[in-house]
Amino acid sequence: MENFGDKIKSLRKRMNLTQEELAERLNVSFQTVSKWERNASLPDITMLPILANFFDVTTDELLGVDLTKKNQKIDEILAEFSRLNTDYDARAEEFIINAYKTYPNDYRIMDRYMWYMAGDYADNDPKKLLARKDEFLSICDRILDGCKDTRILLDARNMQAKILHAEGKTDEAIKIYGDNFPDWYQTVHQKIEQLFAKDTDEYRAMNKRNFYGLIDFAISKWVRIYWFDNKLSINEKIEACEKISDSLTSMRKENDDLIFAVLEHRFLTEFTGRLCQAEWEENDILRIYEKKLSSAKHLTDVIKKDDVIYALAKQYNAENVLKNTIERLKSTKFPAIVCLRRSERFISLLEKFEIK
Repeated sequence: MENFGDKIKSLRKRMNLTQEELAERLNVSFQTVSKWERNASLPDITMLPILANFFDVTTDELLGVDLTKKNQKIDEILAEFSRLNTDYDARAEEFIINAYKTYPNDYRIMDRYMWYMAGDYADNDPKKLLARKDEFLSICDRILDGCKDTRILLDARNMQAKILHAEGKTDEAIKIYGDNFPDWYQTVHQKIEQLFAKDTDEYRAMNKRNFYGLIDFAISKWVRIYWFDNKLSINEKIEACEKISDSLTSMRKENDDLIFAVLEHRFLTEFTGRLCQAEWEENDILRIYEKKLSSAKHLTDVIKKDDVIYALAKQYNAENVLKNTIERLKSTKFPAIVCLRRSERFISLLEKFEIK
């Protein structure tokens, strides 16, 4: 049976790391690793979980912590981080940093840590990317060297391209995308749809699901066409977007079709989000939010008419659109909404639509 030092040494060699490299990854000295492997000393007890997670070992090999329990723990960590991040909770950064320190070799946590520190997937600040260039590229190399999860592998390629673009090498960045990412027609949902013959219930359901997914994706682009048009003033942007949302509301009222209800609500959701990010005038935000809550109420009332979209909504516990919208507005820590919650008019607006 291997002693502790032999086990550390064999695990290190299995990962093709030198003692110096292992020491750097664990943020300890080279001499410390050397002493472990010579059995001259043992790690502090607080170091044992970090070692176990770094080497991705089972309980019998090092700690006695079942690998299934470890994965369950990581699932819980990622779920909590997602909640904090979605709610704009200030604790999110410290939480994901500590998770990465505790599980430095878990690909899912590596991935979320990297993208959080980069400022997420869009609107990345080139200075921030370049300031952490070496760290991010090291994470990418580790992911590409051993991860089997396609999504995380593509995230690593995405980061490589982002850094190239930040360095002014946009052509090389675009080549990474062209070489590694599918086009619109090669997406997973499109391929699942094509499994089924067009006269089957399965095809009908998947085609409809894909359509609603494309609505969600395309509507955000629609709002951004106007919102990021530098030729328009903020008032002109609001006027253009409100005109479209009012047209969608009219179409929804004229047509007893869930499609128009979804279009209206999704457009107003993106629109209100942009207004809040701009921290615009309260009167405008409240006016558009009243329209959004009205659309959420209608969508909640009619969503059961479509078996596919209702099943999809239930899958994500989102079938009660109005209730979810109000709860989100009451709990989010997004600065503009936190400020709105101090307004009596906003509180009255929520009370007007709140489900008793």
